[in-house]
Amino acid sequence: MKKVLSIFTAFLLSFGILTGTTVVTEPLHASAATKHYSLKVTSSTLNVRHGQYASVTVKGAPKSKGQISVYYKSGRSKAAGLQAKKSTSKGYITWKWKVGTRTTPGTYNVYISLGGKKITAHLHVR
Repeated sequence: MKKVLSIFTAFLLSFGILTGTTVVTEPLHASAATKHYSLKVTSSTLNVRHGQYASVTVKGAPKSKGQISVYYKSGRSKAAGLQAKKSTSKGYITWKWKVGTRTTPGTYNVYISLGGKKITAHLHVR
């Protein structure tokens, strides 16, 4: 396939040289809409007492699936609000959840993924 494409490209270029016509070729895998996005926390409430609400807002790839996991001493949280979401057209997602009233004070990992990127934040429970 590459050889056929090379021959075809050479033909088009020579055709352009002979006729004075300009031919623009573009690789098949190129896309004008291809962009690279980073993933970052834009706001958060991650320093809370047990029984309070924690939240985190991230910005990354627009209209992409985002996931969050919070791991406490007892294991992965099943709190309402920690479900997968789709980012907005500007790339934002906000998650808000209630920290359990019996959660042991400490620092816990919050794993976030969006558009193929991953970051870790830290939840501090007092």
